[in-house]
Amino acid sequence: YAHQVVATSENGLVCGRKWEADISTNEIMKFFGILFKMALRPTPGQSYQFCWDDPQWHPYSGHMRLRRFQQIRSVLHFN
Repeated sequence: YAHQVVATSENGLVCGRKWEADISTNEIMKFFGILFKMALRPTPGQSYQFCWDDPQWHPYSGHMRLRRFQQIRSVLHFN
């Protein structure tokens, strides 16, 4: 699906950045791990992006850049 998004994008961007590589198994595991940790340590009233702003409270966010997380989040769907 990421390739379809890139192909239909005017300038080949996904979430404002160039799509660099396909999602690896390791990356998808990190992605879901971050999602689970976010659910276990919620920040009411804050965007999920806040997790990258406070690495003391959310140390797991250091395993993936915010932009890559956003890209995966935007192209991941179960159909």
